[in-house]
Amino acid sequence: MYDINCLIVILNYQKRGVAKSVMSTAIDIARSFSGKGIVAFGYTDPKWYLPVLFFEKFGYQDLQKLR
Repeated sequence: MYDINCLIVILNYQKRGVAKSVMSTAIDIARSFSGKGIVAFGYTDPKWYLPVLFFEKFGYQDLQKLR
């Protein structure tokens, strides 16, 4: 199991697809090492790291919604 606990893109590079590219690469790396999955921490307040909605675009599910 792989863990992404922080992904920050500096202001000058935001809205250019950098975070999306980093996530895609992280997913590819995890798959190449036969990882059983990736755990990512998203926040509902967009001021902190990346919002949950960002991860949902990659197919992640909010564990709170699954309960």
